[in-house]
Amino acid sequence: PNTIFFDLDDNSKKDTDLPYMLVKINDWEKIVSKMGINQNMFKVPFSQKSDLGQTIFANSITLTPGTISVEVEEDHFLVHALTFLPTDHEALAEMNNRISKIEGNVTS
Repeated sequence: PNTIFFDLDDNSKKDTDLPYMLVKINDWEKIVSKMGINQNMFKVPFSQKSDLGQTIFANSITLTPGTISVEVEEDHFLVHALTFLPTDHEALAEMNNRISKIEGNVTS
């Protein structure tokens, strides 16, 4: 029902003899935005103190389809998502709190 058809012939570079080469990044962003896919990079704060707790949280984010934890900073992850809703921050905060409770660092 929510399947998007992606025509590789229509969306490949036309000025090369090599088959199915991707277009330049600006053109690619236009193609995917027409399909309703918008790239988002955002910070996700975390309260875990241990490497294990941070790894569990980062992997939990990455297990969400269309997302990946890109980078770890001192107090947040940098996350890339294909789609993003304003309510996602609330869900991420809840996930952060659940993992912190498991770790023993309960936040308010």
